[in-house]
Amino acid sequence: MGLFSKIKNIFSKPKTNLSHRELSPNPLINEQNNNLDGPDISDIGIILRNPETMDVEDHIKSAIPSKHGLLPNELKLLEQAHYFKNKENRFQAYWKYQYGFNDVQQALKKLEDNGFITASNFEETLQKSVTIPELKRILKAHGAKISGKKAELIQRVLGLQDVEEIKKQFDNRPYKLTSKGEIELSENSYIKSPFFTVWQLNRWVHEQPNVEWRDIVEQKLIEGGNNYQLYLWFLDKKDYLKSFRCLLRTVRNRIEEFPAFSPFYYGLPDRNEKKFFNDVQLLLENLNGVYLPKLMYFQDLFSLNEDKFKELVRRELEFDTSTPRKFSIDFLMSIIFDEGKQRITLTESQEKNSNL
Repeated sequence: MGLFSKIKNIFSKPKTNLSHRELSPNPLINEQNNNLDGPDISDIGIILRNPETMDVEDHIKSAIPSKHGLLPNELKLLEQAHYFKNKENRFQAYWKYQYGFNDVQQALKKLEDNGFITASNFEETLQKSVTIPELKRILKAHGAKISGKKAELIQRVLGLQDVEEIKKQFDNRPYKLTSKGEIELSENSYIKSPFFTVWQLNRWVHEQPNVEWRDIVEQKLIEGGNNYQLYLWFLDKKDYLKSFRCLLRTVRNRIEEFPAFSPFYYGLPDRNEKKFFNDVQLLLENLNGVYLPKLMYFQDLFSLNEDKFKELVRRELEFDTSTPRKFSIDFLMSIIFDEGKQRITLTESQEKNSNL
């Protein structure tokens, strides 16, 4: 029996008609009470704040600076400074709305003036920002040899007679950390965690100064119950069994919480079999495109053949009582192993998820 046949047998229930009361609009909304006018409150003195910046303004006021006086938004900018140059940049809007910078270039200049970052020298700029075709154009314009690898081309440019004039064309140079900046990031490495805002992390690490920030993040992730984030976290820590378990729970939750599998969905008057199976196909494509290949790579990581890996998955599903089970183990196994045919390597998975 194919997977779709199994699903059809489980969900081939007769349609049920919902009552008029269940399908009617919200009874609290009617012609009598949808008037949004109110009393005269002009004497109260409301001053409307910009909701896009209100939260970040409050965070900045309450944040605790580092030993060298940097706020968490400045630490985040310091961490990202190598992506920017000392003159002309294009900045994404989140630097304002998430981090509160009205002028990011000015904030970078402040970090530079305080000795945390500095502009790269000419040779470093050629290495980081100038392409091989650009280097060859410079050399060709000065009658120099244009063959060779990038490092050779750079040394050839540096040896040109009028190199000082060429330097003037590359005065917009990428930033790099100074030793002071490297120490600052090392002492505040919590800023690199992708799972929470810099404001949350700043508060938590100062509330528990004697606890390592990674332990704090792990506890907060566990409290939050986001299994996919926990999968990424434990994968980066190389705690592979916990990572596997969290990913398997993610897959199970994706299946069991899928709207088309809910009893309410089955009671809708306009529900039809074609739409249902189209929705199921979307679920399977999502699982097979995102989650199942990552799950299957644990088979290779754990050095298990297919039968042993299936046994492992079945035992883990049977043991998992974190939430009430909606479907049989056999049904879950059918979806996982009928659809999870792809593999990704350990290296590929770690490269994608190692920015912690």
